[in-house]
Amino acid sequence: TFETALAAFLGMCSVAIGGNKIIRSETWTEKAILWIAFHAPTGKGKSPLFRDCGRDLLAKKNNELFQIYKDQQGELETWRNATKDARGEQPEAIKKMIWTTYTNLEALAQAHIENQTGISLIHDELDGLISGRNQYKGGKGDDTAKLLESWNGKELPNLTMKDYRYISEVFIPIVGGIQTDLLTKIFNPEDLANGFVSRFLLCPFRHPFPNIIDSDRRKIRADISQDEWNSIKIIIENLLASREEKREFTFEPEAEEILYNQHDILTHTTNKNVQEMESSFQKLKTYSLRLSLLLHCIKGETGKVTVETTLDAITLNNWFAENMQAAFISTYASGK
Repeated sequence: TFETALAAFLGMCSVAIGGNKIIRSETWTEKAILWIAFHAPTGKGKSPLFRDCGRDLLAKKNNELFQIYKDQQGELETWRNATKDARGEQPEAIKKMIWTTYTNLEALAQAHIENQTGISLIHDELDGLISGRNQYKGGKGDDTAKLLESWNGKELPNLTMKDYRYISEVFIPIVGGIQTDLLTKIFNPEDLANGFVSRFLLCPFRHPFPNIIDSDRRKIRADISQDEWNSIKIIIENLLASREEKREFTFEPEAEEILYNQHDILTHTTNKNVQEMESSFQKLKTYSLRLSLLLHCIKGETGKVTVETTLDAITLNNWFAENMQAAFISTYASGK
């Protein structure tokens, strides 16, 4: 469906934008960090949609950065093989990338140190990330705590037995899929209590009904103009091109008023639902700012965030709220 594709596109835009763009409301600041979990039975085509909605472009950017790293390695090797008198200043070989997959949190922290604009996680299957937490130290590691902290987008001290690393501004979006039957892995008492579940925007991976047969699908794709295909490419490439540029945005006064009226509605809705859902509604308030910033940059706007963009963000936020409630009720609350 259009909504499923749009959510995938927003996830890839969150990866592309990087951590140098900030939205401010009084003293409250946010970055465009999205954690999106697409849930569906296996074989529903999550990976092809991710690629169509921008993952291929992000992979191309990663490849460009990898080639630069390989060139730097070559220069460093040449420097090492030269005589001391001929060496000059030692060149650097920095592992530049904008996203990775299937890595531990120690490696992720080190990658973030070398990529100050942020490092994202894109997983076809999030089960590896979810199940792999805290496996070292006899299951007493602090992966979950570090992940929870990283969602906030603030500083992250990372002390290990051998090193001390300090990330002053964290930017780690997470985008991936999970089998619907495995949602119980995050809808458990511990992850509900610590807020791990509430940090994810849940997206049911829906297809049009009745299903489109392959021959009709080919006709539909053939009718998509080159300009339409290019629209995703242009937007993500523009976000990537300005990734290093530091910008801070604020809201138009009327837009800010609309935003906080939405927060009041979320508070009211919280009080009518299961207690364990409260944290999710609180996080949706944060996401209203993050989505406003992301849409503002997707549209290429340079001034204050407008009323129109804020209303668009609230529409998206309401959709994610409905998805969250549906997943919560079907997975957790109904059994309770």
